[in-house]
Amino acid sequence: NYEEFLRRTTDPRLQQLLLVPEGESTLYAVSSTASLDFRDSAFVPTRGLFATAFVEWARTLRSQSVDVADVSQRFTSHHLRVTLSSSSYLPISNAVILAAQVRAGRVMHLADDSKTYPNRQYFLGGPDSMRAYLQEAFIPQDVAEAIQADPALSPDAVLRGGDAFVLLRGELRYPMWGTLHGGLFVEFGNLWADASTMNPFDLRPT
Repeated sequence: NYEEFLRRTTDPRLQQLLLVPEGESTLYAVSSTASLDFRDSAFVPTRGLFATAFVEWARTLRSQSVDVADVSQRFTSHHLRVTLSSSSYLPISNAVILAAQVRAGRVMHLADDSKTYPNRQYFLGGPDSMRAYLQEAFIPQDVAEAIQADPALSPDAVLRGGDAFVLLRGELRYPMWGTLHGGLFVEFGNLWADASTMNPFDLRPT
């Protein structure tokens, strides 16, 4: 079974390649990004603001019917994916910088039978999001609650993508020796497989 194999593989490169529905399908997507950049440096910012808004419209042009539990199913995807991000940098002194970031995203379906194409889902975990978790290893909140309610479910046997997320990050950067710098950080975030269960105040800390 394709989904079972995807759940069990531990190779992140293979997982990325397999984030597609079972069977043959064709997805068409158009996206647009707008950004405002008031940072003093794009590589090592010490002050300023950077904000982005990303919108993607995606729709399957065709998909192959596959048998799941002796029932023929066809994967259909027609949705908007909206992601907003804002980062600010405040110098505490000449060398100590306070950096903060707010990110949020949601998939909005435009058809009743629409499902999110797997490689269009959101994932958390890794150095660019929740650093206490391995890359894209964060389990969505509603999935985690289902695992807690059913001991027969295994955390290793669930897909970890979601249709909505919220992420708050703060970091204090300071010099240590020469060009070596350190950082103290805190992050609050969560991910939901079903966007209708999203609660932006229910966040997990790192």
